[in-house]
Amino acid sequence: MKDNNKFNAEAFLNTYFYGIDEGTLIEMVSSFPEEFNRLCTLMCLEIQIEKETYAKKSNSYRRDLC
Repeated sequence: MKDNNKFNAEAFLNTYFYGIDEGTLIEMVSSFPEEFNRLCTLMCLEIQIEKETYAKKSNSYRRDLC
């Protein structure tokens, strides 16, 4: 069973790659590996920030209810 109170990192990542065909991604990786690595690093950092923001909002909301 899926927990709706958890941050969905997979769905978040899909927003970055949605609409980019596989061939384009392969070309990016093969032609610009360092830049693609930086892009992935930045995405991971953004996901972490979103997770922390989501957790703060969830915890804040729960405190307001008590």
